[in-house]
Amino acid sequence: MSKKNSKTKHSLTKIDLLLMISITLLIIGIIFGILSYNTYLAGRPAHLQNSRHGTKYVTEITAGDSDYKNAAIAGFKIALTGLVLSGICFGIKQTSKTKKNKFLARN
Repeated sequence: MSKKNSKTKHSLTKIDLLLMISITLLIIGIIFGILSYNTYLAGRPAHLQNSRHGTKYVTEITAGDSDYKNAAIAGFKIALTGLVLSGICFGIKQTSKTKKNKFLARN
């Protein structure tokens, strides 16, 4: 009895790589935007931060700090860029699938 090797090769195309990058952009942008917007709305109290480099005093951040508002806007823009790129990639993948199916149906 001989067993056939049924290993399939999965190669990633440029569109697949761009899709993964765009989804990563989307996730990172959303997380960064939400955390910055939360700090913008609620502020952050003063506290001590312990790390391996020693103890550090972190000053209070008042609610409504415009730097955190700008950071939240930047995070949501990054997420929007990821969303647009992923939409374009899905569109290209669907278009290539339908073209391939039409070609196979003709032959």
